[in-house]
Parts: sequence; structure tokens; C-alpha cells
Amino acid sequence: MLGLLLTLLVTDCRKENNLNKDGQSVIAGSIRLNIQVMHHSWGVPYIPVYLKRNATEFPGYDTSLYDTCLQADNEGKLSFVKLYPGNYFLYAHGYDYYFGSVVRGYMPIRLNSETLVNNTGETTLYVSE
Repeated sequence: MLGLLLTLLVTDCRKENNLNKDGQSVIAGSIRLNIQVMHHSWGVPYIPVYLKRNATEFPGYDTSLYDTCLQADNEGKLSFVKLYPGNYFLYAHGYDYYFGSVVRGYMPIRLNSETLVNNTGETTLYVSE
């Protein structure tokens, strides 16, 4: 009886699951991507940053084409979490309150064993008028 109980406990381990937009269960990735959005020499506060997975070319300015979006903090910093290895594109578009102008910028980023340290990526996304 004890052996059966131990077998059930060991084989019944579950990973944290999320649901995709179709309601299907998916296992979250384990990569964190820390981003600093910069305009000239300062961080751009509260700018939205869009992320597109499996992209090797710029998807364009239509934000509905992106998979997710986060807003930077008051220093222009943000972190996407639970990502998978692969190719991504970042796009930021918003108003720089310090400069008084609309800014935008985009860049590709690759997340893999060569670009990550402790499963974390770091990048600076530069924006301009």
C-alpha cells in the first residue's frame, strides 16, 4: 500500500499551466527578458513595449500583430517573463514626456543559451523621433 501511495505521489506532479487565447492549456516558458527603453541618454517612462514571438523580420507598426504588450515603469524599465527560447521582435511607440515628442523604436532579439545568463536576457531598446 505504501509503495502504491509513493508511486501516485511521484507520478502526479503537475507543472503550472496557463491557457492560450483559444482556451487550450500551455506550459509557460522559463526565460525572463529585462528591457530598458532609452531615448538619447534617459529612460522613457510609461512607454508601451510590444513583443512578437517567432519573428525574424519587423512585423510592422500595427500593434495588433504583436503577441503581448507591457508598459515600462517610470524609469523606462520592464520585464517580460515566462518566455521560450527563440526569435522575438520588440517594438515601442509612445510619448516621451521629457523630450516632448512621440518616439518609436524596434529591434530583433534572440533568446537562447548563447544570449542568456541564468535564464535571463538583458537589452536596451533605443527609440527616437
